[in-house]
This record gives sequence, C-alpha cells and structure tokens, in this order.
Amino acid sequence: YGEKDVKNKITAYSNRSDCEVADTSYVVKIRSDVGISDLSNNKHIQIYPNPASNFINIKIDESLFSSASNNFEIRISDINGMVYTRVIPAHPTTRILLESLPTGTLLLQVYQNGKLIAVKKIIKVSGLSTISAAA
Repeated sequence: YGEKDVKNKITAYSNRSDCEVADTSYVVKIRSDVGISDLSNNKHIQIYPNPASNFINIKIDESLFSSASNNFEIRISDINGMVYTRVIPAHPTTRILLESLPTGTLLLQVYQNGKLIAVKKIIKVSGLSTISAAA
C-alpha cells in the first residue's frame, strides 16, 4: 500500500511555424491501495450454524456494536443479488429465520453506517423432518 511517484516529460510538436514548442513535466501519483478488499475475512462478524436449515445467528463484535453512532443492517441475498431479508439488529447477536429462503448458497451482507463491511457465504440446506413413533 502507498503511493508511488512516476515522473515523465511531455513535449508537444507542431508542423506549423507559428507555434511554440512546449516542454511540460508532470507527476502522476499511483495509489496501490485501491481495489476490492476481502470482505469475507471480517473477524468482527460470526455466523453460526453454517450450513443451516432453520435459522442462523449473526454475532457482531461487542466493541464494534456498542458505539452509539453505529447503525447496522444485515441483508441476505442470493448470488444474483435478489435480497430476501433485511434486518436492523437491536443487539450484538441476532437470529434470522431461514425457513422461507431457498436452499443453496446465499450471501449475508453486513452494513455499518451505510458502508458494506462484511460479506459471508451461507449454505441453506433443506430442513429435516421429524418422525414421531406411534405408541
């Protein structure tokens, strides 16, 4: 990360005799810290159980959640961007029901003050039915 100076020189030429030839130097700053950061490796957000069929718990680190100026939003979408659930958590640990969501790979996005801070993959599996024994 950081900046790098690249120095170059521009010389303008013309085939007209009434034009001046100008030499101009310039400096270009190239930033190497631009790009897409890895939002899946956010250690302040935990999801469990995963894979899941009925619900997941999302735990936001207490130190991150406790600031009065923090507003969080949790979204669950499919890989095409279709948003199925939006939740504004009132507590650091939030339970979200998955029963009505499709099975397969889903994405959980966590926003803090409108900025995306984490993207996690959720595997939604079909629920297991309970068979009761007749007495």
